[in-house]
This record gives sequence, structure tokens and C-alpha cells, in this order.
Amino acid sequence: MATSNEKVSRIEFMEEMNQIGLSPNVTGKPADGLTRAEAAVFLAQALPPMNLGIAGGVPAPFHDMSSMTAEQQQAVSTLYALGIVVGDDQQMFHGNRDLTREELGMMAERTQARLQAAGGSQVTGPTKPGAPMKPTAPADSNAADATSSSSATSSSGAPIPYEVITDLSTLPPNVQDTASALQGTSGAVTVDSGDSTYLLLSAGERSTGGYAITVAGVNETDVRIEVTVGLTTPAPGTMLLQAITYPQLAVRFARTVKPIVVLNPEALSA
Repeated sequence: MATSNEKVSRIEFMEEMNQIGLSPNVTGKPADGLTRAEAAVFLAQALPPMNLGIAGGVPAPFHDMSSMTAEQQQAVSTLYALGIVVGDDQQMFHGNRDLTREELGMMAERTQARLQAAGGSQVTGPTKPGAPMKPTAPADSNAADATSSSSATSSSGAPIPYEVITDLSTLPPNVQDTASALQGTSGAVTVDSGDSTYLLLSAGERSTGGYAITVAGVNETDVRIEVTVGLTTPAPGTMLLQAITYPQLAVRFARTVKPIVVLNPEALSA
């Protein structure tokens, strides 16, 4: 009986990709297994052009990237920017390990979700290079003065809980590191962390205080989660902090494979 950690063959990988509408050019003997890095190359080459958003063109943050070929590194970085592949809590990808059945299933599920949402605008382009996401341990959600909870109604009528986090120091350390790396950019990226998915929002560099990102609405469709954002600007005549500021906000959802799409990314650079 097949198990989730059983390695898959090249023909099984190709058949799984065929089921979601892709036709990868898988080389080698059909019955042979394949590594995680090889699978990344086959999948990345089979994907249609897609918006990589704020993480596009930035190498994936895995510490073992140098163990892979240049082609494999590029493929892994592309799939990482799309949220299709992740590493472990030590920021390792383990490209030389055999691809398992469980990993193939997750890869196919996430790829299908991205393909279905390809028509949406997921992120706005950065004003300076950003950094891709890394999954980490769950955040501490007990800081009541730093967070707020809410919910929205989906097209099916089911509530969609989410949590707005204004104090990013309550986030997991690696998520905090990512937020720091995104300072000065305007855009939105997502990161899986334990049983949660975080949407990190960044509104660039501002010359004074008084700017704040807000969440105006959340809606879930069959293929994606849609978020509408706003940007509070300083009121005329208000005494402001005279310093460079970097408005940011995090929104926490239950872990999901659906892409989280910001419907009005231009608001973050207003």
C-alpha cells in the first residue's frame, strides 16, 4: 500500500501534472524516481508565464541553494515565489532528496490553485527589491493590544475568519525578518506558517508618520481569497513624527492553498 513518504517515479510525476493541465518534458527512465530539485525544473518549465509579484527575480532564501545547479536554483526560486514549494524550519530545501507522494500532492494542489487564479492581480510590483517568504512556527495570537479579529462572508455564505496584526513584533521571527526585508517596498506577499497563512502588506517608504494600512474587506471565491486594502494618510495640520516610516500590516488566515489576491494594490503606493 502506498504511503505519503513513498518516493514517486517520473511517470507518476508526469501523470499528476497532466491531471492539472500541464505537460512537463520529463527526461530519464519512466520508472526512476526524481529529486525535489529535478521536479522543480520540470514543473517550472511547464508553467505558462505567471506574475511572480514582489518576490520575482529574488533567489529563494534556502541555505542549501549552492548544492543545486543554476537551472535548479532558478526553478526553485520561481516556484517559491509562486508559493508552490517551501523548505523546512531551518531554511533548507533539500533538493537532492527524492520527491515523495505527499510532496507531489501538495505541489500539484498549489500549482492548480495558482493556475486557476492566474487571471487575478496578486501583488503590486516593488519599488525596490523585496524578499521571498519562508514558512515558520505559528505566531503568538494572544497579544490582544496588537491584533484584531474579524470575518467576511464568502459567496457560499460561510464566514471567513481573519486576524489583523499591527504589531509585527508578535509574528514568528522568520516572518518578522521577511517584513523587515520588505520595508520600503509597496506590495503584498503571502507566507505559510504552521497552521496559518499570513498576508504581509507594505506601503513603501514615507517621509513622515501618520500613514497606516487598513483592511477594507475580505471575500472568498472558489479559487482564491480576495482582499481590499486602504491607506490612511495624515490629516492636514496634524502634528506628525518627522522621520522616515515604513507602513506595514499583517493579516492572518487559517492555512490555505488558495492564492490571496489584493484587488487594489495601487492603494499601497498611493
